[in-house]
Amino acid sequence: MHPAHKFLIAFILSAGGYIAFTYIDFGKRCGTARGTEAVVYCTIAINVGRSEWMRPPQLYVARASAYQSKGDLDSAIADLSEAIRLNPRYDVAYNRRGAIYRQLGQLDRAITDHTEAIKIFPIAYYFASRGHIYFTRNDFTRCISDFSEAIRHIPSNADTYISRGVCLEAIKDYPAALKDIEAALKINPRHPSAYNNRGNIYLARGQLLQAISEFSEAIEINPSYARAYYNRALAYRAAGDIARAKADIEKVRSLNPNDSVLIERLNKFETKQ
Repeated sequence: MHPAHKFLIAFILSAGGYIAFTYIDFGKRCGTARGTEAVVYCTIAINVGRSEWMRPPQLYVARASAYQSKGDLDSAIADLSEAIRLNPRYDVAYNRRGAIYRQLGQLDRAITDHTEAIKIFPIAYYFASRGHIYFTRNDFTRCISDFSEAIRHIPSNADTYISRGVCLEAIKDYPAALKDIEAALKINPRHPSAYNNRGNIYLARGQLLQAISEFSEAIEINPSYARAYYNRALAYRAAGDIARAKADIEKVRSLNPNDSVLIERLNKFETKQ
């Protein structure tokens, strides 16, 4: 923390900052500020209380978000853990801590936290959060189950249908995967990810012309969609159109020069040329 911010906190706390309006004012600023400023305001609001009931868990969650935005994930986890200690049924804190554990690659802990959030308040967002982790772990049965629950709670979310479709594609249930993509497109006919994923299904089935058409549609909707260019390059190469494949690969490089995952894929692509 910047020395000036530490001085500000010390000054306010030593100058009688315990009165209620000061607590409320900094509490509000804690929830609206960003980055280091949010850390300062939240810290003041937390310390002014001097008692459990004057340090609501929401302040710790807000400060955790500020820490996370600054890349200080350890401090974010500590604040979320404190929020949970103050309110063991605070579903938001569990879900956010789970998201950070996922970011850190601690998937078992992430699943445990998302599961706890679901037990407390079973909403679509929490099921989807856990579903993404199951996909990362190649646990496609649970992945499908969680996204199905998310759809049951909110059947109007195109992203959730796409996510379940990706899980179904992973187990090669292409007809069911296509149905989910079609459901997503009924909700949002211009969803580039839906076209990209339908293209992946066609590519997996060897339907190269259809795959190229789908990837091209995704690119038309979002001309900066690097993954759609990469996938279209795969389809062009499979179809024997090396010139167009190379052109798409160059486009990917120009759009995402620092994407390590894509760079690794590009290197593999070029090795197979």
